[in-house]
Amino acid sequence: MDTCPKCHSEQNVGKGYANDKALYCRKCGIEFESDDDGDISYGSPSRRMERQERRDERRKAVKG
Repeated sequence: MDTCPKCHSEQNVGKGYANDKALYCRKCGIEFESDDDGDISYGSPSRRMERQERRDERRKAVKG
């Protein structure tokens, strides 16, 4: 069975509701997919994209 990406628990993970690959952690209250695409986020996708844009801007500023 898969583990939760947030708390790394295996005992609290069960089938999710979003799609066939979705899993749900009862401890954290988050739903996630069993496939690891390297892009883990717990909030809305737009918030993750905004964080990524800010991170990219900071890196550009440091490289100067």
